[in-house]
Amino acid sequence: MKKKIAIFGGSFNPAGVHHRDIVAKLAKLDFAKVYVIPCGPRPDKPSTNDIPAIHRAVMADKTFRGISDKVEVLLFDLENGTFTRNHEFEEMFADEGEVWHVVGTDLIRDGAAGKSLIQKVWRNGEALWRNSNFAVITRHGYRFNKADLPPRARLIRVLKSGSSEEIRLRAFRRKSLKGFVTPEVEEYIVRNSLYLSSGPSKKTELELSKPRLLIVYDKDNVEAVKLRERFLSLEDVVNPNLVVSIGGDGTMLHAIKENWRRRIPFFGINKGRLGFLLNDIAEPVDATVFRQKLILRHSPLLHIEASDASGKKRMALAFNDAAALAFPGKSGWFEVSVDGEVKLPRLVGDGALVSTAAGSTGWARAMGANPVPLGTDLMVVVGSNVAEPLNWRSGANIPLHSEIDVRNCDPTGPPKKRPIFGFADGVPLGEILALRVRVSKIAAAELAFLPDYDIGKKLLLTQFPKS
Repeated sequence: MKKKIAIFGGSFNPAGVHHRDIVAKLAKLDFAKVYVIPCGPRPDKPSTNDIPAIHRAVMADKTFRGISDKVEVLLFDLENGTFTRNHEFEEMFADEGEVWHVVGTDLIRDGAAGKSLIQKVWRNGEALWRNSNFAVITRHGYRFNKADLPPRARLIRVLKSGSSEEIRLRAFRRKSLKGFVTPEVEEYIVRNSLYLSSGPSKKTELELSKPRLLIVYDKDNVEAVKLRERFLSLEDVVNPNLVVSIGGDGTMLHAIKENWRRRIPFFGINKGRLGFLLNDIAEPVDATVFRQKLILRHSPLLHIEASDASGKKRMALAFNDAAALAFPGKSGWFEVSVDGEVKLPRLVGDGALVSTAAGSTGWARAMGANPVPLGTDLMVVVGSNVAEPLNWRSGANIPLHSEIDVRNCDPTGPPKKRPIFGFADGVPLGEILALRVRVSKIAAAELAFLPDYDIGKKLLLTQFPKS
């Protein structure tokens, strides 16, 4: 017998406790997997554009976490800005098992007369109605006609009812969301000023009365090891509300790469050198440091698409930077485009790098770029050992939501005389023909700082280090 796969798609803007109740019920049944899939922009639902996709991604992860190992939130539509139709899900998940579409009774109404929304509005709806499987969600007090059910349907009753539209309206009116969303999602909506006419906040505050720490530390750093021991009484690896990184910026980078999907803030304690992403805290350090009012700064990850000569694509995420580099000992020829417009027809040098503001004090600065403050709506593009053009040595600052393409413009080959290789935060992506880089729509980190953290002072230290 084939495994049953439940597909629960929707805007989830935001995901509410009624959505969680549905998923929890599905997870208790005979479904091998329950996939929750927030959609990208939909022409029939302008509300999907009310807030940036990153916030819907965070709230979906927070809402459905911890229900069951069967449950997985898939964010490809949000990342790609697409709206995958149900008939496409049939093809996408066919190899995993028997696909069941999770729908409400509103979508099957008038099905007996051939006039349901599935039959009349969905793409390939008539064929889906006849041939596909439907898990129809019914709620207490909501009547429907069983004659309207699709031929291959099962009824699943849940207790809670709700509406994302009602949640958005309550948030707009600054009313309590208790009982409408999970406590974690309510805190996130309020802290980020979501669904208000002023728009989301870029800089927020956090105060933890009961810190629960996930501690990541540099095991080769004696001071970091000792400091970690002081915080063990607050450690909670199952349900943390703060990731604490002890060491240098490299330790923080590792912590973010491993834990960004937890959707909780990162607090760095500097036991390295400059520690641009970290807090410098004078001894003695104790647990009271986490109970202070913390300033949170949103920092996006980069979405990287690396293409090789055969057309094969590889996706990656990076917190600091994405690089296209020449073979060691050779110069590469790189074409650099911004939003589809060629800006550098031929950059001759060791490589080209795209960096976030958070990463601009690292490899980008070593290549000659001027670092930019954390939270700035800019990306940095810079070349390494640039021979041509001669007037492009310090790179450029590009608006944050641009798309940057770096392509091998060597006319020889294949194989090319001057091959180039891709990297995401220094992790090799293999030989490539092109690298496409933009800000991720689903992946970001909130970095937590003490109120007296001075970004400007840190930037000056990176540019004018002490002798």
